[in-house]
Amino acid sequence: MANLQKNIKLIEGTLGPDHLRLVVAGRYVERLLQNDRLARYLDKNHGEILGEFRQIVAGLAQPVCSTEAGSNKGA
Repeated sequence: MANLQKNIKLIEGTLGPDHLRLVVAGRYVERLLQNDRLARYLDKNHGEILGEFRQIVAGLAQPVCSTEAGSNKGA
């Protein structure tokens, strides 16, 4: 059990910076899609990529998982 808890703490330590990078990258994609010219180009030439970008942006609006919210209460 102690080994499992140690591994969980190790994972939690790397989750924070990774989550921050993902949020920053997602916000950058969101900002790119606000450029009408770029969005039209992607729609015309790379529709599947535009769809994936829109899913990324939609995921940013979803609430944080309860396990992550619970772990931040003590911070």
